[in-house]
Amino acid sequence: MAEDPLAALQVAEQRVGAERGRWVNEGVVQDEYGDFVRAGRPAGLSPDGRRWPNLPDVV
Repeated sequence: MAEDPLAALQVAEQRVGAERGRWVNEGVVQDEYGDFVRAGRPAGLSPDGRRWPNLPDVV
């Protein structure tokens, strides 16, 4: 839980390695996932060509 949207972003960045520049609205995520599937689900890169972040263990 967070007090406001900015605080929620900060928690996501700290706890699960979220990147602020990659946050999108729910409908956009569906399009990006479709691109990812059509690209053959490349293991090392996201659809925009950037490497997937290494996520810390969440407890």
